[in-house]
This record gives sequence, structure tokens and C-alpha cells, in this order.
Amino acid sequence: MSSTIEFKRFILESEPVGMFRDRFLFGFAEAGSSNLFDERGRIARSTSLLVIQRGYRFMQRIVEIATDCEGGMLKMSGRQTTPEGYIAAWRKALKQALPLSHYLEYGNLDIDFRSLVDALQARRRQLDLGSAWQRKTARELDDLIIRVCTTPGVNETTEHWMDEVIPVTQVSITQSNLDSILGLLEAVFDRIGTSLQVWRSHFSVYAWQQGCYSRQAQEAVA
Repeated sequence: MSSTIEFKRFILESEPVGMFRDRFLFGFAEAGSSNLFDERGRIARSTSLLVIQRGYRFMQRIVEIATDCEGGMLKMSGRQTTPEGYIAAWRKALKQALPLSHYLEYGNLDIDFRSLVDALQARRRQLDLGSAWQRKTARELDDLIIRVCTTPGVNETTEHWMDEVIPVTQVSITQSNLDSILGLLEAVFDRIGTSLQVWRSHFSVYAWQQGCYSRQAQEAVA
């Protein structure tokens, strides 16, 4: 039986957004499967978005994931680890989180979600339209669906995987659309945060490294 091997962790943090001034935390993990190897005989690995959450909910999700360490399904750098050790590694990464604005100086942040429109429509179907306040909620969901479809940097499309057609929402965060995308994510999380699923993501180690240099330079001047 294979297990997931996690090697490195990277966290990007946004400025506080929304009514409650929560920051968004994007947690990326470099990981691979114990039974898949590259041409050099190393475990084949890639870096992808593991968790996107706001504020303290980020570590709540990490704690949930850490339970996989108990049975050996999740390891760090090829070694067995405890849930406590896994959580500690992510707490360390959190202390070293890079501001998203520094990362975006050197590259975009591209994330494909399972269709946000589908998720919002599913939430709408759960409403009792005989209730005045739920009709109001339905109108707000309709407005949010329109917002998803019209926000620059967001594209509702489909992906083909094996014999399936997967509806996805492509989100490309740049310096120019950062505020509008974060505002959109804030609104979506308020409605369907617990069911938001990442389909694919792209993380640039170059943008991360350059962003860290940029932060260090600014801190040295200050």
C-alpha cells in the first residue's frame, strides 16, 4: 500500500479581507507517492495547494489532515511521523509565511477549483423558497454566480480526466486583480467554504524565492 510523502511546505498569506478582517492562507505542499519514482530513482514529487482557508481555520484543517499520520498513510521526508510532529512542521511554515503580494511580484498564483458555480447552485437548491429570507439568500447566490462568471481572472470551463468531464473554475491571481479576487473568494467562502475543492494548482518556487529575497531587502532597509 502506498503512502503520501510530504517534503516541503510553503504558505502564502494575504492582507486581511472582509467584514471580519481575516487573512487568507494558501498552504502548498511538495509531496509524492511512496510507489512513484522519477528517472533518478527518487520519489516523484510536485508542489500543489493542500489547504486554502481563512485565519485560525487553516490550522484546524491541518489538524484534520494530520490524523493520516497515525496509520502511516502520511509521512514527512520518507519517515514515519506523529500527528503532533506534522502539525508542528506546519506551524513552523506558518511563522515563515510569505505575503502574497511579494509572491505576485514575480509570478501569478493559478488555482483551479471544482466549479464554484456548481457549488453555489447546489447551495441554492437546498433553500426553501417559501421563506422570505431564503428567497433573499437565493437572490444573493444568483448575484454571486454572476460575479464568479464576470470577475477578471476567473474562468468557468471544463477539464477532461479519464472518461469524465470535470467542471472547473480557473482563478488566476495577479497584482492587478488581487483585491477583487480576494473579495470574491471571501464571498464564496461565506457560502460554501467547507465544500470548496481544489482541482489543480500551480506554484512557482522561483516566485517564492524571489519574494523571500524582496521581503528580506525591505526588512533590511526598515
